[in-house]
Amino acid sequence: MKNQISFTTDIFETRERKANFLRERNFGEDLARWLVEISSGGDFKFGEPFQEVEGWFVPVSADGESFLIGVGLMDASIGDEQADWLLTIEKKRKWKLSSKDSTLRSELCDHIQNILRDKAHIREIRWTDEAGHFAR
Repeated sequence: MKNQISFTTDIFETRERKANFLRERNFGEDLARWLVEISSGGDFKFGEPFQEVEGWFVPVSADGESFLIGVGLMDASIGDEQADWLLTIEKKRKWKLSSKDSTLRSELCDHIQNILRDKAHIREIRWTDEAGHFAR
């Protein structure tokens, strides 16, 4: 079951650390906001991105199901012009997050893949089940 998608691009910030970072390397706010903007008006309701110590997150809901997309810059890409990014899609349950599949979760994964493929300058899109490494 796919739960993480990584890709390479030069269109999101990887160098300039912002004053609002909870941790020095919490890059991804611009990517999270872009996901919300590009996804508006569709079947999924993308909420306001928020930051935790671990990085940036986007809440998503549809038909009574809730999801959380984690956004992160891979460790080795900090400062790179062509950087590797990682998105993790998890289904929210009452007390925890789960990667257990549902029809809507699969549709959300397809939606994410399609918007990444449609954007110029995004390449090397790949799904994985393995744990990726967020910038720390």
